[in-house]
Amino acid sequence: LYLARDIGYLNAAQLRLVDYNSSTPMQNDFAQGVIEAATLTLDEAVRLAARRSDFRIVLLLDESRGADAIIAQPAYSSLAMLKGRRIGLETSGVGTFLLGRALEKSGMGPGDIQTISLRFDEQERAFTQGEVEAIASFEPLKSRLTASGARVIFDSSEIPGEILDVLVVREDVLLQRRKEIRDGISAWFRALAHMRKHEEQSRARVARRFGVPEKDVEAIWRGVQMGDEAMNRRAVDQHRLESSLSANAQILHNSGILEVSANPALVDLSVLQEVLAAEGAK
Repeated sequence: LYLARDIGYLNAAQLRLVDYNSSTPMQNDFAQGVIEAATLTLDEAVRLAARRSDFRIVLLLDESRGADAIIAQPAYSSLAMLKGRRIGLETSGVGTFLLGRALEKSGMGPGDIQTISLRFDEQERAFTQGEVEAIASFEPLKSRLTASGARVIFDSSEIPGEILDVLVVREDVLLQRRKEIRDGISAWFRALAHMRKHEEQSRARVARRFGVPEKDVEAIWRGVQMGDEAMNRRAVDQHRLESSLSANAQILHNSGILEVSANPALVDLSVLQEVLAAEGAK
């Protein structure tokens, strides 16, 4: 989205991008109506619906295939070794979902570890100062810490299709400013096409945005499959977001995080379909 804005595909007068250092304040601002749209993981959207359900998921941004990870201090090579130890995570963010699935697949439960609430912008300091033995986090922090010797003991490649990033928009905004949302989705696709066509230039832009060396960008990209037109067409045709929404809700319910099931009506891909139809007609 920032690339789309920087190269002129995104009209800043229509859609203004707002930076957040972590997911928690962004979710709070969205729930309170401070912002009209947000980029969330699907499980975050499911949990947000318990606070405010008048929003819609309008676009599949990407699928995490290793970008989200449990990152441990060098002395720990498995989740079992962290039994009784401290794991930092953003409790309102995707870290809770990731850790829950990691524990489940390792035959462990929440009582086997100590969870320490850390916003994303607090995690690097806490980890490097030894305040926690591990963190549940994501790129670009994953690459920075592993470059210094930290170990990845679980990542999202082990739970394919479960951690998805989506764009959510308030229902009233979707009704009243449909053209702006359509233009934003179109700008997203154009920016992805630009990234593919101008890889070296895009790599440099992404490196500056993330504050990492250019050589690390390729590793970051490998951990995410971006939600291009093809992925979103499949999502529409196969009702993927609706089924993933239900699956995420069930996992969160089983973990004791969510009391109610998610409503498939949260997914509204009608604007996306308009964009895809226009792209197909070109």
